[in-house]
Amino acid sequence: MYGSRPLSRLESALYVIVVSVLVLVFLDRMQATFEYAERAAVETTLLQTQSALHMRLAYDLMRGKAPDLDAWAAHNPFELAQMTLGNFAGERDAPDAGTLESGKWAYDRATHQLIYLPRFSRGLSVDGGGATLRFRLVVGASDRIPRLVPVVPYRWEP
Repeated sequence: MYGSRPLSRLESALYVIVVSVLVLVFLDRMQATFEYAERAAVETTLLQTQSALHMRLAYDLMRGKAPDLDAWAAHNPFELAQMTLGNFAGERDAPDAGTLESGKWAYDRATHQLIYLPRFSRGLSVDGGGATLRFRLVVGASDRIPRLVPVVPYRWEP
């Protein structure tokens, strides 16, 4: 009957190796899952902000008050959209990546950019290096629609 004898050293070593490999694969997949979730949260935040800006523009136009869209580019998009985020670190003057907390948004008053420093950036590649995402509010020349666009192109594929 199996189990009535003690395990040999070889069997114990094999069990330890198999369990270790399974744990490492699990941890790797968990990190990729966290990175997918963070990327989805960033994209959702950008889309919600952009949608709120569109609604504000439509509301102002329906009231007969034409907003100065060119002036919007010099303001905090979260403030314009009247959004409150739990992970918004506030407005700052020319912050560098070392002063930002990972997983938080900030607004750079000097460059008029939204900044996000990801917690998980293994699959993130930003043109020009670094791991900081920067977005700017721009107004289309022909359609006059405000959009949040990346300042530096990036790819984020965990």
